[in-house]
Amino acid sequence: MRVIITGLVGQYPFGGVIWDYLQYLLGFRSLGHQVLYLEDSGAWPYDPEAGTITSDCSFALQSLEKIFHDFDLDHAWVYRNGADGKFYGAGETVAREWLRHGDLLVNVSSAGWLRDYDLRVGHKMFIDGDPMFCQIGLLDGSNPLYAGRLRNHDSHFTFGLSVGQPGCPVPLDGIT
Repeated sequence: MRVIITGLVGQYPFGGVIWDYLQYLLGFRSLGHQVLYLEDSGAWPYDPEAGTITSDCSFALQSLEKIFHDFDLDHAWVYRNGADGKFYGAGETVAREWLRHGDLLVNVSSAGWLRDYDLRVGHKMFIDGDPMFCQIGLLDGSNPLYAGRLRNHDSHFTFGLSVGQPGCPVPLDGIT
């Protein structure tokens, strides 16, 4: 199976964020699947050394190259700069081909914007890693594009163990 995992590793190359996404790549790979990491959130790069948002994605690229090399995933990542739309790593052709012909897209915490792709991947799964954030984002009605992106998945999964259960304060929007 060819599995695409979305994430924000280049945007926020910090321990917890890295593992939030990398665990899926390593897990699917250990099960014998081909994996591709796709970072296309539409966001401009963040440079933690400068403490600011910038159009320069050098810090993100250096981080991705090191992290993915350390886990023998050198050619298994694509980064798209939100500032100018340019692709890096395995590149645009690979990203588009996998999203057209891949078997499973795992969109973790809505990290994948996936705005201008011919998205014909076999199954689109949304993993809600931050239930309160995602549910409120869907319910407040202020961003219909965000809501549409989240609803445009074949299956939805939440980390919220009690979401939908009596007494759970997390509001429901019908996708969990």
